[in-house]
Amino acid sequence: MQRHVCLALLVCALSADAAVADEPSPSSSSAAPPKAPSSRLVDKADALVRAQLVQPMAAREKKRSVFSRAPPQASERRVRILDAAPAKDGADRGYVRFAIDERWFDDEWSNDDLTGCVYVDDDQVFVDVGDAFRRADAFFAGRAGSKDDVPVVCRAPTPKG
Repeated sequence: MQRHVCLALLVCALSADAAVADEPSPSSSSAAPPKAPSSRLVDKADALVRAQLVQPMAAREKKRSVFSRAPPQASERRVRILDAAPAKDGADRGYVRFAIDERWFDDEWSNDDLTGCVYVDDDQVFVDVGDAFRRADAFFAGRAGSKDDVPVVCRAPTPKG
């Protein structure tokens, strides 16, 4: 008898969960509102940073030997786009700044491990390397003072006078 009651309760609980799961939620039945221009900009900038910097970085780290002396690879990375609207550089091109945070195992997030900017209209990502910026595609190959360092991108024009 007790076994039948438990089985009946289990069947009722499962069927109630299934009924709730089948009901459309009010938010899903209506069409999603179109994204604001700034959110589209942030989404595109985020996608560019992931495609041109985060994924190649992960692929490079995956190839590294277990016995390497390099620091261990982060267990997780997140991309933060710091600007909702683009700023203009000296050539009047729009860019947004980004930061990549890393976490190792269960540690706290380490903020701003890599910073840089994205020219969304040109699909270009630049990484901050001190006094200059380096294109994302040349980031791993170059050294300090490399010919790939570009000092004039990602900076607002300095006022004259």
